[in-house]
Amino acid sequence: MLRGHGAGRAGWRVLLVVALLAVLAACEQDERSGEGAQQLAWGEATFAWHCARCHAADRSAPAMTSDTLLTTYGDGLDLYELIRASMPLDAPETLSDRDYLAVTAYLLDREELLTLPPEERFTEGNAALVDLGRQPFELEPDPEVIPEGDPVVPDD
Repeated sequence: MLRGHGAGRAGWRVLLVVALLAVLAACEQDERSGEGAQQLAWGEATFAWHCARCHAADRSAPAMTSDTLLTTYGDGLDLYELIRASMPLDAPETLSDRDYLAVTAYLLDREELLTLPPEERFTEGNAALVDLGRQPFELEPDPEVIPEGDPVVPDD
């Protein structure tokens, strides 16, 4: 037995218990099955461990609600890429791709926006199929800007 590692082991034990409880809860209340349900349970536990400290309803960072997701992201891939590139805020890109995919799937499912078949896992390959409705931002042409190539003739 290693000495001085009790706190680390206790943390893993807590994570394991949270993950187990999430799996049991998913089995009882969700019509999702197989790999899809396992991914959502893992995503819920990962969110509780790494994300809720900032993104829970009573915390300083915005909660990820359906309104926020629908008005900010075009599809599931947009959301996944943002989460993967910037979260957790104090240690971005430190989780595995599996964890980032699971958290994204959990958030989408929690807000009833995950439109994949119940047994299907959320992946980079199918993330764009989860349409969140926000249209890509496009700049309107500014009539005050003169297009390149046109001569500018000052008015005298």
